[in-house]
Amino acid sequence: MKPGEGGCRRWRRPLLGAMAVLGLTVVLVGYFSWQSYVNHVRGLAVSPLDLTMVADGEYEGEYDGGLVKARVRVTVAGHRITELTILRHDTGLGKPSP
Repeated sequence: MKPGEGGCRRWRRPLLGAMAVLGLTVVLVGYFSWQSYVNHVRGLAVSPLDLTMVADGEYEGEYDGGLVKARVRVTVAGHRITELTILRHDTGLGKPSP
């Protein structure tokens, strides 16, 4: 073997193996995190609201589901929801939704 040859070859296989293991780890962690989030969202319960008990006015509320966050304003008039305004809606990427 000539001087300078083989040094790169000697490290290539272990380096590629380590990169493959790291890549697989990232994919698996992402997949299981996503599945956990999906199960969380599917388990959300929304209770019925008796609007006859709600006074006319504007109400604000927010929800932080981890990957998705939302803030809304609801207008109630005559015991009916007359307007719903999304004040903020962030996607899992930390950006506003389209």
